[in-house]
Amino acid sequence: MGIAVFKGLIPSFILTWVLSTIMGSNQVRHGMLQIEHTYFQSFDFYWSWPLFLVSLALSTAIFWMMD
Repeated sequence: MGIAVFKGLIPSFILTWVLSTIMGSNQVRHGMLQIEHTYFQSFDFYWSWPLFLVSLALSTAIFWMMD
């Protein structure tokens, strides 16, 4: 199960980044996803921790079932 979590980090990061960017640029910031505009070392992007955790759980389950 531990290896599946590490395998699931990259797809869940990409999914969260893409969906947060699309929804955040359309001014959807409130609600269950809690999309926020984040500044990190002179880079600004949109991010959602609840979306990341749900996508991590989903991708971990998929990789775990594939083993």
